[in-house]
Amino acid sequence: MLSADALESTATLNLLKSPPKSATLSGVRQLQTKFDALMTFGDAKRLLASIARTKIRYFAAQGRALDISEFQDINLPKRRTLLLCLLYEAQIKTRDHLVEMFLKRILKIQNNAKLRLKELRDKHLTETSELLATFAEVLKVSKEATCATLRRGWLLIAVV
Repeated sequence: MLSADALESTATLNLLKSPPKSATLSGVRQLQTKFDALMTFGDAKRLLASIARTKIRYFAAQGRALDISEFQDINLPKRRTLLLCLLYEAQIKTRDHLVEMFLKRILKIQNNAKLRLKELRDKHLTETSELLATFAEVLKVSKEATCATLRRGWLLIAVV
């Protein structure tokens, strides 16, 4: 993580510290790329299994507060511990942010689908109401025609 190439080291350290973007599709893709990059370092959870969760948080907070030059001044075992804790926290937070973003996107899609369904129902309700009104008129005219035909039939029978 802290290689001889200062530019690459800074980019990696910034990757660990960077906050997530918005829940847009491009933001989700960027966060997925970040998560994939973080996971290339390996399973930090397995390496930190014997350390208490509070110590991991403490070391990660210490690591987050340091910049690249300050990391170079720390002895190697402590530097590795701080970086590993920072990596572990970054992996967890990035995974959590991915899930949150995914849920926000799904919720937005679901809400848009509900609005569209309501629009379609309203549109079809209007069409259905118009069709039913037309059908009611047809039935009324048909009933009147039937009644008129029956009356004429009774008149013919009465005349005969």
